[in-house]
Amino acid sequence: MWARGYGLVDSPKVKAIPGQTLNLKAVLAPDKKAAVEYYPALYWFSLLQVPSKSDFPGTGPNGNGIASNVKSQGQWIREIVNTDGCTGCHQMGDKATREIPNSILSQTADSKAAWDLRLQACQAGAGMSSSFNRVGRKRALAMYADWSDRIAHGELPVDVPSRPQGRERNVVITIWDWADPKVYLHDDIASDKRNPTVNANGPIYGGLEDSADYLTVLDPVRNATSKVQMRVRDPQPAPQIRRPRLRLRTGATK
Repeated sequence: MWARGYGLVDSPKVKAIPGQTLNLKAVLAPDKKAAVEYYPALYWFSLLQVPSKSDFPGTGPNGNGIASNVKSQGQWIREIVNTDGCTGCHQMGDKATREIPNSILSQTADSKAAWDLRLQACQAGAGMSSSFNRVGRKRALAMYADWSDRIAHGELPVDVPSRPQGRERNVVITIWDWADPKVYLHDDIASDKRNPTVNANGPIYGGLEDSADYLTVLDPVRNATSKVQMRVRDPQPAPQIRRPRLRLRTGATK
């Protein structure tokens, strides 16, 4: 257990058992550079510089690099940044996205090529790449490369997040890292969406996307995880893009 918060750095970690009372002492961050490591991801993502409104509509690859079908800045943001773009699946701005690993940089000529490589290095690489193609790939790659370059060179978020106030101080969130590192967890459900009180404190089921042949299960009461093995229709499925359907042991399809 340790204390973490805005304006702080992690306090020394101590071992504890359920029911034990602890007295953790918060540690103030020595400077802004240390403090911003714990800022919400969007504070880092706010450093992204999207094309100005005057760049639209796009003039294509021989013009400003923005696809001619992108008519406004809002459309660009939707397609490549917000709901239909990267943030539809990723918490853009967290450490994993704002920094490019040396393992990728060492294989590429520059950060634009590194972003091009990392986009394709995952289960959903084809879909991610297509979103960049829709708006103008080179211009989109340059935008993200500029963002991560400026952060690598020391640029920090300007605004400071406010500390929790009032009832916010009473919120406790427990986070579980379930399934395994090689799968892509897409959805989870604990109940019947039509009646959220059904199955209170019961198991939470996680659905994987194109990654594994099991359903992952979390028991929040016992703090334990398990798996429900699934039987694939074809033991040698086709590539991911064809999305082979899975068959449960009961015979029902999913």
